Amino acid sequence: MRTLDDMARHPAWWINKLTTPPLEFASLSTWDGTITELVGRMFDPTCTLDDLAWLRAQWPRKLVVKGIQNVDDARDVVRLGADAVVISNTAAANSIMQSRPLPFSPMSSKRSEHVSLP
Repeated sequence: MRTLDDMARHPAWWINKLTTPPLEFASLSTWDGTITELVGRMFDPTCTLDDLAWLRAQWPRKLVVKGIQNVDDARDVVRLGADAVVISNTAAANSIMQSRPLPFSPMSSKRSEHVSLP
């Protein structure tokens, strides 16, 4: 309901919607399957710490690792050269099989501060 209220108060949104072409994503423009199938091909769930070590050796810029589920894994990726670890439970919210990174709760409250992992 809130979206409809916002749209009623912003007629320019309607004009924009009706006069501009829809958004297109380059990665989807030639893909014939579903988005789930594409994501399954793009992201390998079997990635290991050895793969991260290889990537670190190949990539000279900042390396950020997302999807870490516990403190021990965070320590491992930092030891292997990750410049940052992103704590997120987006995947956990979308999957009943995925555990939530609860052990990170005290760390995540320090949003912009540097948190060392001893």
